[in-house]
Formats: sequence, structure tokens, C-alpha cells
Amino acid sequence: MNIDSNIDSKTLFSPFTLVNLTRSIDLNALQPDTSLGSQISLNSSQFNLSNNQAAKCFIQSNDLCGQNLFVGTNNGLLIHYLILYDSETQDYTLKLEQKKYLGLGKKPIDSILAVPTEGKLIILCDFTLYFVHMEDFEFLNSTDAPIIKGVTHFCSDKVINSPARFSVGKRRMLQNWSLSETLHLEKEISITDGVVTMKRFQFQILFSDFQQNYCILNSSNSKILKLLNFDKNLIPKPLILSINKSEFLFVINTQKDGKNTGLGMFINDNGDPVRGTLNWETIPKSVAYHYPYILSLLNDNFIQIHSIFTQQLLQTIKIPDPDTQPMYFGESLFFFESTIKLEADKASESFIKITLCCKNAVLGLRLNSLETQVEEMFNLGLIKEAVKFHDDINFDKETVNEIEDKKLKLKNFKIYLKAAIKLLELNLFQESLSYFKKFNLDPLIYIKLFKDDIEFINFQTLENKIEKKKLEDVNFKEFNYDFFNTTIDTIVTIHIEKKNLKKTTRNELKNRLFCEARDSLLEYLLYCRSNNFSLDGLEEIDICILQLYCKTSQSKQLYAFLLTSGHNFSGDIEACELYLMKQKRYYALSLLYKSQNLTEKLLELWKRMATEELIDPDFSGLLEIVEFLKKLDDFNLVCKFSKFIINLDPILGSKIFTERTQEFDINEVLKFFESINEDSLIPFLEYIIEVKGIMDEEKHTQLAILYLKELMSVAKRKDFINMALVYKKESKNFTFLKFLKTRLKNFSILTDETEKSHQILVRRLKLVNFLYNPTSNFDVHLINKRLEDFLSLEKVAIFKKLKEHEKVLEILVKDIGDDLGCEEYILNLNCSKDTTVLNDMKNLESAIMFNDEKFDFQFSKVNEKFCFQTTLYMRRNLLKYLIRLYLRPEYGYEPVYFLN
Repeated sequence: MNIDSNIDSKTLFSPFTLVNLTRSIDLNALQPDTSLGSQISLNSSQFNLSNNQAAKCFIQSNDLCGQNLFVGTNNGLLIHYLILYDSETQDYTLKLEQKKYLGLGKKPIDSILAVPTEGKLIILCDFTLYFVHMEDFEFLNSTDAPIIKGVTHFCSDKVINSPARFSVGKRRMLQNWSLSETLHLEKEISITDGVVTMKRFQFQILFSDFQQNYCILNSSNSKILKLLNFDKNLIPKPLILSINKSEFLFVINTQKDGKNTGLGMFINDNGDPVRGTLNWETIPKSVAYHYPYILSLLNDNFIQIHSIFTQQLLQTIKIPDPDTQPMYFGESLFFFESTIKLEADKASESFIKITLCCKNAVLGLRLNSLETQVEEMFNLGLIKEAVKFHDDINFDKETVNEIEDKKLKLKNFKIYLKAAIKLLELNLFQESLSYFKKFNLDPLIYIKLFKDDIEFINFQTLENKIEKKKLEDVNFKEFNYDFFNTTIDTIVTIHIEKKNLKKTTRNELKNRLFCEARDSLLEYLLYCRSNNFSLDGLEEIDICILQLYCKTSQSKQLYAFLLTSGHNFSGDIEACELYLMKQKRYYALSLLYKSQNLTEKLLELWKRMATEELIDPDFSGLLEIVEFLKKLDDFNLVCKFSKFIINLDPILGSKIFTERTQEFDINEVLKFFESINEDSLIPFLEYIIEVKGIMDEEKHTQLAILYLKELMSVAKRKDFINMALVYKKESKNFTFLKFLKTRLKNFSILTDETEKSHQILVRRLKLVNFLYNPTSNFDVHLINKRLEDFLSLEKVAIFKKLKEHEKVLEILVKDIGDDLGCEEYILNLNCSKDTTVLNDMKNLESAIMFNDEKFDFQFSKVNEKFCFQTTLYMRRNLLKYLIRLYLRPEYGYEPVYFLN
């Protein structure tokens, strides 16, 4: 029967139930009139011994093996009970199967180990191990199984097979034995400080020694690793558990707020800590492990249950009768390693694997089935805890076949769906997402909840698609989707109405919850889309994502979504247009056009935004259109939408044609630019001449004329004359060309007054540079006719190309007064192979007079070129003389001779 126990306030839920397995052991049980096979009812009136009986006989040890309970007493009595369970009354009944004094001088039976694979019991009495038959309690033949003396402790594997293997601890050694029909010593290992307690799992053994140390032993190689020590005054009997083949638990004492407390540490077979730690306010008397829990017996007659996964305290059970005198836990062995989790999963109301040995009773801790525990946690509102518990116990469960595997998956999916729905009911939208993802909820079903919020979706078509999937998916009918027939508005409203809030507060909360709901739907749809889930509903998913991005003001994410490939708006493109226009999301609409290859609609919309007919702050302007047109191969479409850009910004507009990877026909482009205006033609002509290297005279001439027109559109005759006058007055240290370039650099800040002068300089230098460029292939005579006389520097370039050197020098001296320009011009001619100039210079040699030795003049011929080497003063006088020689007499110049 169940024992009424007080549940501590810290209890989250109740995985275990405390039950009474035996009535009090009574001296009358040894009398002949108590026959074998008689049934003993376990009721509350028989729970305790009388004080007189308790003084004479009490329980010393017990072991549980399936339905078989073996009890050893302090006076050497060994009893075998068969535990029967009545599911209707939920009572336990004991059937006495066997009882016997072992004839060991009425010494206490300290420990019992049932070995079901061999049908034997191992008994520890007075530091000696005895081996008896489970059926009749007769000792084994001493030849086959001799007694083992000097035993301080012994244990078997957590998982036993045949032959059964167990370890024996002594004062100076540890022995590994195997038991079948005979007893066999497998290995003997020297242990300097002996063995107090131990637990083993196959060849890994965790033990405590007499020097108060915990140690781990690998019995396959006899290596011992010392771990931590303990205080025997606080922990008289060291506490050790075997968790699995590579994990153990031991308990040490520690200090907290000046008090001695218990600390449970999980370690692997290398001695390294794993998991977290268990904490007790006092040091436990005993600990036990029943997957997936750690049980601890405290001195105040309380039992605590901790989760092995989270180390969280889940349940506290109070033993109701203080006279029970609980001593220690007993763990039932498992036959095969794979059954540890399986048996826990199949736990029923009668399933018991942990006993609590008391002086006058044996209690059992019945584990409720794991499914029952999960359901209890759901009912208590511990939703996340329930799912995590379910996942933990099924993490590495092995299924026998494909059918079992399918059942397990369906079971998991039902848990995930149930958790997600409960969290939705609590308006915990973000938390529900992880479970929808694990369940793989069809996104169309989730969208149904938002039918009052999402526009332009045909929900009847959506319902038809869901019904079609129900017919195609055999697992669809396994789940209950009735919850999704409501709406998100209803879910939020019901949740808010449960709260006593003011109207304004309710409205604010409702708006916030709606935003959270939309965010969760958006995140889930993006997750489904990235995992190619429900491709049949991609159209509804994409339309929903588009609207949710707009409603949640996630512009950057919306644009990124629209620019990715694989959208399916084709069925409702007009609906999306109407929605985005209604929301004034013009730039988003343009990207929608772009993703659907609606190029003309895209460019038309961009044009309206660029001309500010439609306003959208996210549109980056003309540059974005230019970059798009650069990559467009449709010449007619490019011309159609680049025309307005060229009118606004000719240089930017020309880049559509000059920075292309796939170029158009040059003549076609020129015709297009000519149809707009002459100014727009200049950047493209510059591109084909300077970058493409086109040497066509007509195009070079056309560019020169356009430069000239551009200059004369802002400058008058007086502007050019003033430039020359300023030069003659201020800048005799520069050539005229350098003077102009320097003035241009000095325009650091432009004003209304200086803007015109700046434009004149820029345009004039552009023309001059082109005319001076030796690669410019324009019609010199035609350009000469178009140049006005006051364009002196431009005329110099023309006469230079015509090799009319006298006119060049005449302009430099008379019109500009550029002595340095003359000098540079003569020196450049001297370095050329112009034979006319060379001959003229040779004739000068005899006409030059030197009246001072410091003006040393040397005239030498090097590779048919002549070079003068003299002082600066001598060079300038020579150049002036040479200029006067080329000039006509009517200019009024007289010959100059070199004087002292």
C-alpha cells in the first residue's frame, strides 16, 4: 500500500511514490505454525514493531530481485518473500517463500546480493562471504565456492550477465571474481590503504580507502587514480554510485555559511568532473540511482529526489513514522545494459527498483511511468521541464525495429505539439517556436491563426491545400489540430481577459502581444522556407513573410528577402502591388519587380522616385538606377530610362554606357547622345578617345569643337584678355600655362563671384590640354578657323601642330609676354629633329659675341642634336635674340648684343 507522506514545498512534481513492502519482522515468523506459502497482508496497523520486538530482532539488510525480496536480520535469519501487487486496490501482498537461520552463530547478515543469472545469493556475514542457493538457502559446496574471508566490502556490476562478476575489497587488496557453477578468482590487485566501500561497472571501479580518499581503479591495467578525500567523522560510510560504464558519483563534505554540507560530484572514468554538482544542506546517510534520478536519504527522515540531467531538486518525501529508522537504499541490478532506460520507460504502478532498508521494515520507492511524469509536469504548467525531461530520457534510446522507431518519433512529435500549443495559450509565442520546429508544424496551419491579420491570401485555397496533405500524409491524422481553428486575436484576447487590467493597459498589452505573435510567425516561416518545408504552400508563405516584414518595420530584412531567389509571388503579384502601394513601400515594390524580372515596371517606379513623384527614404537615388542600367543588355530600354538621368547629370548618365561589361555599338550610342544635347555627348567622346583609343579624326574634331563651345558659352573676349594682363603683371616666374593651372588650384572655396572664373579656367584647360596632346587627331585647319584671335594659348597649340614656329613665338612674346614659354618652346625644338630649326640655330653660332669670359658658350653636336650649356642669364639673352631674329622688322625690335 502507499504510504501517506508529506511533500515538501520545493517539490516540482512527484516521480516517486513511497510504499511499504514488509510488515514488521516478528519472532512468531520463526514458529512452525507460520507455514511457507502463507500470505501476509500489508496494512498500516502492521507497519511498526513493538519496542520489545524491535529490541530482539530487526532488519539488517535486504536485496530486491524483480518480485523477490530477500531480508537478512541482525540475528542471522534469512527470509525470502514474493511481492504480489493488486492493481485494483493498489496494495502489496507478501507471500513467504523461504526462511532460514544460516547457522552462523546468529551473527548479523550485513549484506545480501541476489545473482539471478546463477540462482544464487552472496551473503556477507562477519567479514566473510558465503554462497547459498537462492531456492533453498543451502550453502554451495566448499569445493565449488569456498568462503572468502577478510572482506571489508563487496559489490557486483550494475549490469550483470552470466557468469556474474563481482569485486571483493580487503585490508590490503581488491579481488575480481566470477561466479557461475563454480567460483573463480580472475584478478588480484594490491591496494595499500584497503577498501571501505566501492561500486563497479565492468572493469572500472570507484572505491574509498581507509585513508579517507576516493579513488578510481581500472582493473584491466591495475592503474589507480586518487581523487578527493572525505572526513570520516562526517561521512562514516563513504557514499558512492555507479551511473554508467564511464560515470560515477561520490559525496564529499564541504562548508557553507559555517555549516557542514554535502556535495555530490559526477566524474568520468578518467576522474574528470562531468555534469553539475548535487548539493545537500546536510550530508546524506545514503544515496541511490534510478534512471534518471538521484535519491538521497537525509538524517531528518526525508528523501530528496534530484534530476541527473539538471541536478535540480524535484521532489522531497517525508518518511511518516520516525520509529521506522531508515538506514540505507538498495538498488536492484539490471540484467543487460540496454534495459536500464527501457525498464524505466515501461515503469508501471508496481514497478520498484529502489528499496529503503529500515530496522523494522523495508520500504520501496515506486517510480511512476515516465509518460505519467511528463503528463504531470504538463498539468502543473512545467511545460519546458516536461519536454526537456522527455527529450533527456529518449536522447540515445535504441529502438528494436522500424516500427518501434516510428512509434518513438510519433510520441516525440505529440509531446512537441502539445508543448507548443500550451505555450501559445499562455501567449509565450517565442518559446513555442522551438517546439513547432521540432514538430515540423506545417506552416500553412500556423498561418491559419492569422487569417484576421494577413491580407491578400485566399484562406479557402489554403484550407484545401491542408486537406490535401491530410490525405497524402499517413501520419497527419495522428495529431489533433483543432486548436488551430481559432485565431490569434482570440488567443490573445482570452489570455488578457484573465488579467484584471485597465482598458488602456489591456490595449497596450494586446498590441505588444500581437507584435510578438507576428515576430514568431515570421521567424517560423523563414525557418520553413530555408529548410524547403511545404513547397506546395510557398506562395502563401512568401506573401505572408512580405506583409509581416512590413508590419514589423524590418525594412533591411524585407529587402534582403526580396533580393534572394526562389520567391513565388507570380500568382498574386497584383495583390502584392496593391498592398505595398497602400503601405507606401515603393522601394520594396521595386525590389519585388526586380525579383520577378519585371524590368520596365521596376525602372518606371525608380524614375518616379528619382524625380520625387513618389517618396521613399530607402531609395538611394540615381546611382542605383545607373548601376542597374549598366548591367542591362536591352539597348532600347537602357536608352529610354537613361535619358532623364543624362539630362539631370550628364557625367553620371554617360557611365551607363562607359562602364559596361557588355558594350553597345559606339555609333548607335553617339546617335542617342546627339538626340539629347551636345553637352551630354562630351563624356562619351572622352571615353571612346581616351579609354578606348579611337583615333577617328571626325570624332576628335567633334570633341575639340564641343570643348570650344563649352568654353565660349561661359567666357567673353575680355575674360581672356584680362587673364593675359594679370599674367604679364604678376607671374613672370611661370609660363602662362602653368600660371593658369596654379590659379585653378587656388580656388579652394567657390563663391558666387568666383564660380564663373573657376568654370572658365576648368573649361579652357580642358580644351588646351586636348589641343596640346600629341595623340589628339583633330582637323587642325578647321579648328584654327573656329578659334578667335584672343584665344592666344589655344592658337599656340594649333601653330605648333602646323610647325609655324614664328607665329608661335610671336604670340608668346607679343600677345602673352611669356618669355619662359618662349624659352621652353625653343629648347624643346632644339631637342627635336626639326632640321629647319637646327639649321637656323647653326647660323646663329657665328653671330654671337662674348665680351666676358664668365659667359662661356659651348655649342656641340650630339646625335645630330644641339644643346646649349650656359648660365641662366646667357640663355635668356640668347633666346630673346633668337626671337627677335624670327620676328619681322615692322615690330620695331633692334638687335641686342651681349655687353659687359
